[in-house]
Amino acid sequence: MFYTALLIAFAVIVLLNSICYIYLGQFTFTSFTAFHKREHYPTSIIICAKNEAENLKRFLPIICNQVFPVFEVIVVNDGSTDNTQNVLLDVKQAFPELRIIKNTNCLGKKASISKAIELATYNHLLFTDADCKPESKYWVQHMTQNFSENHTIVLGYSGYKKEKGILNSIIRYETVITALQYFGMAHHNNAYMGVGRNLAYTKACFKANKGFNSHKHIASGDDDLFIAEASTKTNTAISLNKASFTTSLPKASLKAWFHQKRRHITTANRYSFKIKTILAGFYISQLLFWLFCISLLIIQPYSIVVISLFLVRELIQGFILYKTFKTLHESALLLIFPLLEILLLSVQACLFITNIVSKPKSWD
Repeated sequence: MFYTALLIAFAVIVLLNSICYIYLGQFTFTSFTAFHKREHYPTSIIICAKNEAENLKRFLPIICNQVFPVFEVIVVNDGSTDNTQNVLLDVKQAFPELRIIKNTNCLGKKASISKAIELATYNHLLFTDADCKPESKYWVQHMTQNFSENHTIVLGYSGYKKEKGILNSIIRYETVITALQYFGMAHHNNAYMGVGRNLAYTKACFKANKGFNSHKHIASGDDDLFIAEASTKTNTAISLNKASFTTSLPKASLKAWFHQKRRHITTANRYSFKIKTILAGFYISQLLFWLFCISLLIIQPYSIVVISLFLVRELIQGFILYKTFKTLHESALLLIFPLLEILLLSVQACLFITNIVSKPKSWD
């Protein structure tokens, strides 16, 4: 009787998790057009930098060399103690249109973004980070062509550079799963976040929502909390063309990545009840799937029912992930996705527990 009850519970978990994947993965079936001529919106590109001298030296010239009729690049140097300011001045010699805002009192990321938006020349704003490289010299074009009279927010994708090692695979896998969630929800007209490494919205949209005022006391949230407040059922577009992607440098150590993710998840408790329910259901159903599957196979190693349910879920998940990986150009991860899922679930459990004990406060 007890085993039967566990088996029924396992079947329900498989069903719920499969529904989550199918619901979120529907955006991967949406067709998108390749580059074609649309209205060009003069754009202000905004980057906040703190001790990013080496990254700015590598990537800022690529951003300044974008092929686009009218744009400006604004870099906010937020209290850097390295050679950031000198690097910016060197780049400015080659690109006089570069605008540098120097904050000596470490205002923090949200205050820095707000200051840059206030000083921006143009209404259409495109955001990225100092350690990001656009995938194309038409990055600005492909992101901003999603703007329209109705669409005042554009969610882009920013992956991580492929490197050797299991940590790099976990980081890239987590990034894809996060994108599956926020693109998937946006596809269903429930946008709740974007990533500041590749995000666009209008100055008018920012001002209409009073910027970051409602959460300015929280270190994180310049991307997810703002999008959650500013998005409506009709004003948010997603960009799935690879030419609109950016690539970031991944953290080199588990400790550094863990610290970064701790900060990111501090905003989750401010999401709407609907979003929290869907995201929690997605995570919990994944975790319970593996716990029930392993437990049931220990009790009855050769249970055809358990193995069949396992295969059904893996086939559904595998198909959705195949489409997602292909859309986001991370197909190599498909070969080891069950292992990556287990490792990521373990890390996420540690993150939640650690953040209950103490809250990270810095944004860098």
